Amino acid sequence: MSEIAEQIVALPGWQWLPGMCAVSPSGRTVYLQPVGGASGVCGAPADGWLPELADPATGGAMLDLLERSLTISLQSVRGRGWLVAAWGEAGRPCCVGAASSIGEAAARVAMSLGRWA
Repeated sequence: MSEIAEQIVALPGWQWLPGMCAVSPSGRTVYLQPVGGASGVCGAPADGWLPELADPATGGAMLDLLERSLTISLQSVRGRGWLVAAWGEAGRPCCVGAASSIGEAAARVAMSLGRWA
């Protein structure tokens, strides 16, 4: 999953959000905290840190990034994982991502779009 994580942090519109779990190159994990009590603002981890796609809070924050410019739907697929769909102007899905975690499914949508928000 680190290949996917490396790709998505390079996409336009990526940003670290409070509550996300970040993983260092050495494998250390931290949950990002708001800066100065400001909602929605956090300090970005050092270069080389990647989002933990399997973390539920990180997945939810990634959905938030997508929802800033798209209509998103999330569906649990019993025993298989998650389906994230981004809806276009015509009311049809323009991108769909399926994976075992919400974060990875959201990442697949962002990669299909070539951007985040």
